[in-house]
Amino acid sequence: MINYFHNFRLIIFVISWFCAFISIINKQNVIVDFGIICFAIFLLLNLFFLSKQSYFIIFVLFVSCFFLFEEIPSLIEVYEAGRFVIIFAGLIPTMNLVKSAALQLDPINETQKLLSTLSGQNSKAGFQITAHISGSIMNTGVFPMLAASVPKNSNLMFRKEIAEASIRGMASSVVWSPFFCCFCSWPNLYRQL
Repeated sequence: MINYFHNFRLIIFVISWFCAFISIINKQNVIVDFGIICFAIFLLLNLFFLSKQSYFIIFVLFVSCFFLFEEIPSLIEVYEAGRFVIIFAGLIPTMNLVKSAALQLDPINETQKLLSTLSGQNSKAGFQITAHISGSIMNTGVFPMLAASVPKNSNLMFRKEIAEASIRGMASSVVWSPFFCCFCSWPNLYRQL
């Protein structure tokens, strides 16, 4: 029974992934509407697998909505917001595909071997610097590439420290990255035109 549940979740997610790519071309069509529904079902089904910390974060976000919004959004407004959120249905599996493809490359296998010989401190610094430089160009796409470089035999604590170092490196690249600066200035330029 659990396998059917996981397979159903996977099918729903693949459908929403396909619809996310269609939404890039045209946000207003029946396929995208179906994708929004599938992605919402997928998110609801994932509520059964979250940690206590994730439930707490969702609760805090839900409560903060009452202070941020002047009025509770209608179902139509929530549905229209789904047109912007569905892009994440395309982003997450695409990042996993990048990681899977990267694992097949010889340079990545060589990197894994070299990283396994480094001390933990040097590995963390290397991942942070790489995430900082590559993240300024690739944005969140840097994470699957870095994840593929983590040695296969590394323990959970090492993986956690590497993930934190990568997030620090990526987050700090926001300060100077031309891509992020364009994201901030483009709406202002658009309004002036």
